[in-house]
Amino acid sequence: MINLWAERKLWISAYWKEVFCARMTSTQRSESMNFVLKRGFVTERDNLHIFAKQVNNCVQARHEAENAEANASTGTRKTVTRYGFEAQVMDKYTRAVYSVFRERQYHSTAFRIKTSQDNPNNYLVHHYNQSKEFAWSRHEFRVLADEAEGRYECECKLWEHTGLFCHHVIAVFEHLRLDEIPSKYILQRYTKDAVTNPDFNRRDYRTTTEDGTSIEYRRTILYSEAVKIINKGCSSEAKFQIALSAFRDANSRLDNEDAELENNEDAEMENNEQSSNQDNTARETGSQNDIPQAENNDPYADIQPPLVAITKGSKTTDAARKNGKCKPPVPARLEPELDEYGRPKGTRICGTCNKIDGHNSRTCKARQLAKKLLETHEKVYGPTASSGNIKVRIRNLLAR
Repeated sequence: MINLWAERKLWISAYWKEVFCARMTSTQRSESMNFVLKRGFVTERDNLHIFAKQVNNCVQARHEAENAEANASTGTRKTVTRYGFEAQVMDKYTRAVYSVFRERQYHSTAFRIKTSQDNPNNYLVHHYNQSKEFAWSRHEFRVLADEAEGRYECECKLWEHTGLFCHHVIAVFEHLRLDEIPSKYILQRYTKDAVTNPDFNRRDYRTTTEDGTSIEYRRTILYSEAVKIINKGCSSEAKFQIALSAFRDANSRLDNEDAELENNEDAEMENNEQSSNQDNTARETGSQNDIPQAENNDPYADIQPPLVAITKGSKTTDAARKNGKCKPPVPARLEPELDEYGRPKGTRICGTCNKIDGHNSRTCKARQLAKKLLETHEKVYGPTASSGNIKVRIRNLLAR
């Protein structure tokens, strides 16, 4: 116990409030689903059949939440209130982060605010009633809100820990009718522009350069060399200045190289245009003069396209090969049927109707119709030994 108390700053979460973790802890992935199930569906006193029923209800609730999220992602978002700061965060944050902010804003209405007597910029925020959702419902949280300096801090340290505002600060925002939140409190990792100019983008599908060298190979070499320079440059001020000037010099030289490449490309395009204009002028001049044209001495005029290769198992004879006859061309792939928006209905060919219409041979309407026709035939004439042949005839008739 003495050793645990001596190391309390390593395992008690209260000492981590000022450590930024971006809303991620070590056990949240493994315990998240267990927490959801225990919080609203089952208890330790439930029987096994009740547990199984509640698990199904939990899965159904998760499906409904995912469907609601999918529907919300396709529509337009609207603010709940007319506060300026809510319109700002809706414009900056992503949909998921804004949903968290709006939920906390909803719960912040349950808090009451009073001004501190010591400092008018300090506010005491407390919950109006005992509630299971807030562990410290009776505690008064001290919030510093200085509009002149743009400082907003709460003693719960939730923003320092996760980068998102707590209920107490949001309640103060509504109390002050704040128009705009300082930009330093809106972290880029939670905004729509979080991947602007990334070091590595998964959507960059270019894997080789113009000369065939792998981009990943060059990136690895440059990254390792840059890390070496950074580690050496951080040791002293003089080395830092040398490394910084080297990086800036390399950046300027690369910009100059890009500018030279663009100028060369423009000059090459101009030369091509001039040469094409000269050729057109020469053709026009030659057509105006009555100069007899020389005979066509094209060395490639007598060259014919090669014969189609005769593969193994072909029935083509030597005589047909001498006559220039080849295998019949491979039939082209069937074109898929299009829907009302001009999009293909599928990619697979139905084995029954031989069409690409978004179905297979099991769900083909022609097969179902053939089955009904066969049943009607058996009702009229009775089952016979040739029912299989009749079925094939009906299917061939429908395929036409």
